[in-house]
Amino acid sequence: MTETLPLSMSQSLSRVIANPAVAGKKEPARSSSSGNVPLDVETVIAKVGIAAHMHSSRPEDRLLIIDGKSLREGDVVMNGVRVDEITPDGAVFSYKGFRIHRSVFN
Repeated sequence: MTETLPLSMSQSLSRVIANPAVAGKKEPARSSSSGNVPLDVETVIAKVGIAAHMHSSRPEDRLLIIDGKSLREGDVVMNGVRVDEITPDGAVFSYKGFRIHRSVFN
């Protein structure tokens, strides 16, 4: 298990992932060509404090600890922020039509 400190507002998000085309369908994790994300989306995602991260080749064994809660892929963190995918180096969150990857190694 990797433990990390919450991302501060001065640190940048690891990468912005293209907007999902259709709700319920997971798009591949790919960087947005523009890399631009609205400030309100960036602010909310930056406030997600990942206290612990565990990745496994088995999706059912992947885990994040955020605000003292154990979360798995598909769970809602807060205010509509959803854990889309737990990756070897962090997690992909979806919020307001954006998929944003947060690294735990920054």
